[in-house]
Amino acid sequence: RWFSPKDGIPFLKIHLPRRPSHYYHINTNMEALEALLTRRSCKSYRPEMPSEEVLNKILAAGTFAPTGRGAQAPIIVAVTNKEVRDQLSQMNAEILGTKADPFYGAPVVLVVLADRTKHTYIYDGSSVMENLQLAAHALGLGSCWIHRAKEEFDSEAGKSLLKSWGIEGDYEGIGHCIVGYPDKLPTTEKPRKADYIHYVRGGGRIGRFFWCFARRPHSCLRRRKRPPRRRRRLRNCQWSGKDSSISAAWTLRFRLA
Repeated sequence: RWFSPKDGIPFLKIHLPRRPSHYYHINTNMEALEALLTRRSCKSYRPEMPSEEVLNKILAAGTFAPTGRGAQAPIIVAVTNKEVRDQLSQMNAEILGTKADPFYGAPVVLVVLADRTKHTYIYDGSSVMENLQLAAHALGLGSCWIHRAKEEFDSEAGKSLLKSWGIEGDYEGIGHCIVGYPDKLPTTEKPRKADYIHYVRGGGRIGRFFWCFARRPHSCLRRRKRPPRRRRRLRNCQWSGKDSSISAAWTLRFRLA
């Protein structure tokens, strides 16, 4: 819609679609950032089982992990049954080649699987694993990523487990997220390596262009007027000669533009 204010200069008023109030809310208490910076892998757990309410919150956080094209390729299997948990631990220990418990005594195992038919299934499952660990840490629980889920569920025993759980399809194991109340937590973090972050800063002609576009978009998009082409042409041509002689010397006087 066009409006004309008192000064007579027309301007364009753009009506943006209405958004809910929480859409424009910016969380400044840094709780999420604190959880990201303070999470540590826990490798010692108490035998107490977390409540189902807490587990549901962790599982809900995993379902909101980013996935390629929003396809939601992963699925989560929450194992709280001790017999099934011990069976998974034994299968994992055999692949690892050890007799110790690879789940470090954690009472809950969250198995993340992903559909192989999706192009980004490995990355999608990894995002789910991270969300589960961050949510567990935010709720006061310990967690750790345990590998070898692919080998487990590619075996005949793993496939039979999936079938008994009612899971059909071409799924690959991404990882186990073990969850429980921590018995011991690492007190010191490993220092970050010096070359972890590399900056590619702006500058040059492209950087100046975008800076100009951000400040004055119309001046950058306006087509530059080309100067007129300089052509060599004759101006004020004058012919003069002597008519009395056939061999008269004709002189062309001209001025070049």
